[in-house]
Amino acid sequence: MRYIWLLVLLAAGGICGAIEKTPPQIIEAAYTAEEPDAAMRGAMWKRATRHSFLPYTAGRWYREIEERHQTARRVHAPATVRFLWNENALFVGIEMRDADLVDESTADQTHIFLQADSVELFLKSAGAADYWEIYGSAGNRKTCYHFPSRGRLGLSSNNRYRATFTVTSLCDGSLNRWQDVDSGWTLFFKIPVEELTRHGALWQNGTRWQVLLIRHNFSVNLPCREVTVFPAFSAENPHLYEQWGTLVLKREETRKP
Repeated sequence: MRYIWLLVLLAAGGICGAIEKTPPQIIEAAYTAEEPDAAMRGAMWKRATRHSFLPYTAGRWYREIEERHQTARRVHAPATVRFLWNENALFVGIEMRDADLVDESTADQTHIFLQADSVELFLKSAGAADYWEIYGSAGNRKTCYHFPSRGRLGLSSNNRYRATFTVTSLCDGSLNRWQDVDSGWTLFFKIPVEELTRHGALWQNGTRWQVLLIRHNFSVNLPCREVTVFPAFSAENPHLYEQWGTLVLKREETRKP
């Protein structure tokens, strides 16, 4: 359990739990020589595999509602994610359908998963003990927690880490107007290599990283908050990185004639 959830467990409605057990997934990040566009319309995005978010549960406090409406058994607001990389950064692009865009957060580095439509990105080098928990919201808010190891989970110092990543959110609709119908939003993470290798991790073709994404979707159109994940995840505790997916940096070699 991430340490902030330990502090706000009752308010958040409890920890999340998964639907079914699946083995960790291998995911390839496509190489791009050019800087990807945050709108995800450039040619480089076509080379990246599009992955769909999967059902999850919003937590024990919501379980009775989810069981009555079977909301945790299917995805109501679909979302997809693609991964790109180069020598400068990791790029993560997420596209989400959303009929009710919500962001009531007022500052960065806060518990935005309790205040806004948001996505959290867990990221860890396969050969390191430290890892990141990064959030981006529909209103361009961002939060980052860095854990030197899972054994230091719960310490307030994890909240004082200032990462150099950027978040770009683009909304097709209006924020915080539940009376109208929105279309959706996109979220673009750019995480510089200087950040990823700051603590000794390698960043090159074939390098393996562990990854998990969790989407939090508040909506007037749903019986309760919807939470979805990629890849499939079977644990209640999102910090169980043994069940995260494996992200492989893939660069196609140019064949000589």
